[in-house]
This record gives sequence, structure tokens and C-alpha cells, in this order.
Amino acid sequence: MAISTGSGTLPEAIETTSDATFVLSGQCLDQMKDPIRMSYANGGPLQAVALMIDHISSSWTETQAKTILPFLRSLTPPTQKQVADLFGVSRQSVGKTLDASAYHLLLEVLHTLEEETVYA
Repeated sequence: MAISTGSGTLPEAIETTSDATFVLSGQCLDQMKDPIRMSYANGGPLQAVALMIDHISSSWTETQAKTILPFLRSLTPPTQKQVADLFGVSRQSVGKTLDASAYHLLLEVLHTLEEETVYA
């Protein structure tokens, strides 16, 4: 996954666009080498975050990834009980899965990054 930020509009055909943001993202994707699976083309602190998230998520089991997904999809994440009900497991099971997958560390890093960006 190559991420890039900038102005532009979503093209009808990404493979033929000359929009700088999409070109940069494509170049980043072309330059990525194993074991890296996620990179931020614009560099800086967001590249560090992308590399850390890539490293942490590379060790997730399918269950961990499936459990974390509902929490990452929304600006207002569900409760552990809601996710437990969704998958037919206990709330404690969801909590243990989140702990084992370093979900709380990811949240802390993202919140810190947001604060630095907003208050810089």
C-alpha cells in the first residue's frame, strides 16, 4: 500500500492519470521492497507511522485483523461489547485480542501525530 497526500481529484483511470499525487503514490509503490508492505510517499513523520503500522500489522492473525477492523472504520469506534456481539464472542475476548495486536499503541501513536499536526 502506497499512500500519498496532495491536492487533486480522483481520476477515472488511475493507470493513465498525470495527477502528481497519484504519480507519487505509484512511484512509491514501485520502489517498495519486501518486507515493506505500507509506505508514505511524502516521507517525514507519516512515513515513520506507516512503517510502524506495517510492522505491527504484519504479525496480526486473521482474527486480530478482523477484530480491529470495526474500530478503524469509523471516527466513532464501536464498543468492545458491540464488536463482541458482532462476532459472537465475549467482550473479554475482544479486549485480549486488541491487547495482543497492539491496537492501543496504534491509537496512541495516531493521537500523538494528530496533536503534533494540529498544534504545529
